[in-house]
Amino acid sequence: MRSIARRFGREVYCHRNVMFRAARPGSSLIRMLSLLSREQQSAVKLWITRHGPFWDDDQRHDQNEWFECNNELVTEYGIAEAAYCSSIGLDYRMVSLTPSAWEFSPITVTWYKDDATYSDVDLANYWDPLTLEASLRQVDPAIESWAQLEATSRQRFQHLNFTANSFSYLNGQPFAPGAAVRILSRFDVLDRLWSYGRESIEGRRLYNDHFTGHRAWFSDSSDREKRRFRKELTFPSPDAVGESLFCTWHGKVNNPPYRIHFSWPVPPSGRLHVVYVGLKITRE
Repeated sequence: MRSIARRFGREVYCHRNVMFRAARPGSSLIRMLSLLSREQQSAVKLWITRHGPFWDDDQRHDQNEWFECNNELVTEYGIAEAAYCSSIGLDYRMVSLTPSAWEFSPITVTWYKDDATYSDVDLANYWDPLTLEASLRQVDPAIESWAQLEATSRQRFQHLNFTANSFSYLNGQPFAPGAAVRILSRFDVLDRLWSYGRESIEGRRLYNDHFTGHRAWFSDSSDREKRRFRKELTFPSPDAVGESLFCTWHGKVNNPPYRIHFSWPVPPSGRLHVVYVGLKITRE
């Protein structure tokens, strides 16, 4: 199933500690691997211990949130991560093993935001290779290059003004499919925030979810970074020839460390300019 996903430009993510999780009562996954051939053991161990990708490297849901499935707490598990990502518009789905207790679809996850507010998230789930392949044939093609990322972004996010050179900083960098997906998710938040308005109910929710807290996707550069990298963080203004924008606010993507720099607060033109998409500028 992992091989099928990769044929369609997708990845099956796991947690770095999945090898220590129970595969069945009394037996961890790493112990169960001893039942496989030596070649199979090597392939699986390399995947779940070294190659990944690992969703907890860029975990989006907060460990203090309450996600529940089948009356069990699932926060800090992949199912909660997939539910959170789906709730913000990303197409995340589940792959399950067979035989197991997870041979059903959709999987419904309840996200309790407080004592009185909750929402249900339905996740498509696949435990049969043929069903997974049939589903992947019907979805939009995966992004396979930085050029495709740029074209998709300019077409999809109508509330963002990508400057002429904003994607040129990716030239020469090896394409990273996982980073491309996460960059799109950051654009999506900015686009929706600008669409709804910062002071709207949805705008305030987006700001609180993604601009505040220790896992915030967006933040300002530190004072030290502003002093040391002032030149690198200054970009030509698309509104007037000869003028510039000091863009210290940025969206963050890790492993590898990519950054999205944009105008904040929004300039007098009223447009949110995305001026830089590339490797982290303020690397010491």
